[in-house]
Amino acid sequence: MEDEKLALVRPQWLAALALWLVAACADGPGQIHYAECQRQADAKNYLPAIQACQQALDSEPEHVQARMLLGRLLLKHGQLDVAIQHFEYIIQRDPQHLAAYESVGDLYVRQRRNDQAITAYQTALQHAPDQPVFYRKLALVYGDQNRYADAVEVLHKAIELEPRHVATHYNLGLVYQRQAHYAEARTQLQQAVRLDSTNADAHYRLGQIEAQLGQYSAAEASLRAALTYQPHHALALAALGHVLLQQGQSRAAETALVQAVAADPFEPEALHRLGTLYLREGRPEEGRKLLAAFARLQPVREQIEHYRYLLTLYPEDADAYYNLGVLYGGLGHREAAAGEYRRALAINPADLGARNNLANILLNTGQINAAIQQYEQLLALYPRYAQGYNNLGAAYLRLGDGEAATRMFQKALWADPEYADAHYNLSMLYFRQGRQAEGQAALDKYRSLTTER
Repeated sequence: MEDEKLALVRPQWLAALALWLVAACADGPGQIHYAECQRQADAKNYLPAIQACQQALDSEPEHVQARMLLGRLLLKHGQLDVAIQHFEYIIQRDPQHLAAYESVGDLYVRQRRNDQAITAYQTALQHAPDQPVFYRKLALVYGDQNRYADAVEVLHKAIELEPRHVATHYNLGLVYQRQAHYAEARTQLQQAVRLDSTNADAHYRLGQIEAQLGQYSAAEASLRAALTYQPHHALALAALGHVLLQQGQSRAAETALVQAVAADPFEPEALHRLGTLYLREGRPEEGRKLLAAFARLQPVREQIEHYRYLLTLYPEDADAYYNLGVLYGGLGHREAAAGEYRRALAINPADLGARNNLANILLNTGQINAAIQQYEQLLALYPRYAQGYNNLGAAYLRLGDGEAATRMFQKALWADPEYADAHYNLSMLYFRQGRQAEGQAALDKYRSLTTER
């Protein structure tokens, strides 16, 4: 009888233990840190989120959700190599983890490592051939490689699986347009418009094709439809300007082209067409200025288009915003550059380059207190960043605070004793303060460092 009682009690004990273990795992340190990571990520507090995910993995290395989320957060912060290690770790342990393949493929797309991206997406399709998203992503890579026939094939497969997906019809129309298969392109773009009449890009592309075919009235109608839904669509405005010129409507064309340049000062066709129009109308100064801007844009045009395209795919790519800021700044568009740096910092507050460059723009446009605030935030994150102290010293100089400037230049040399610019700036300050010997010593050090280079 005792054995019978034990037989009845033991399963109950095991069941209770199992329930306790499940609860313990569910509420264990790994899960608790992961929940905090999710909470911080949802609030866009990415640095605390990364720390919480790392703590979750320290407690529970096999916590797949924490590892996936950490990888995605690291992507936002531009730590691509570390992010891919996490995704590959997941794939090694679960070769059918589709989200990990997708993340790996997306990462390779951002790096333009197209062959590796294709491998990731194709492997995912081997495990899940009914997932249209991987066909669509393959098509994007094939398009970047000018493999248009392959792109057409996989987009048709995506449409078979998801016939009413607007973006797939739109992308297929683009591929056909690049192949100069205009009839097929129009069919797909018209289908995209039927599915979503507010799709400004589809209306624009239809107008572009109609213009290429010389159907200017139809093109004008399509382009105006695009502008109905997106009034500041720079490409549509530039195309409309061209169509109106072809119809002899110079004044209306000028208006459209001026609006295009105002909407996007980096739209090359608008710059070129408006500049050419001004020259033709006897307005040489305005025309040459626009054509000079067009010429300056040409060496970086492809790069700008690339980073903008990446942002249509990955709107939280901080590196893409940063790189656009650098390109815009190089073209002399400080305000536009500052906007891109701010977008990068909204995603990755620890982006040293973005914060330093934003502070420099603020300083050089007379916003000195705002610049100081940015430099101080930068140095709180990177306390041994010599250039930051040097720049902060320059900001204090512009405020007339020589004492604070001196401290910052000295801190720059504490962070990097061989930082030549800080020696020079400190020497000028010492001379100004009547400290001739110290000024000469700092200047001599500067000269020795720059001569050695």
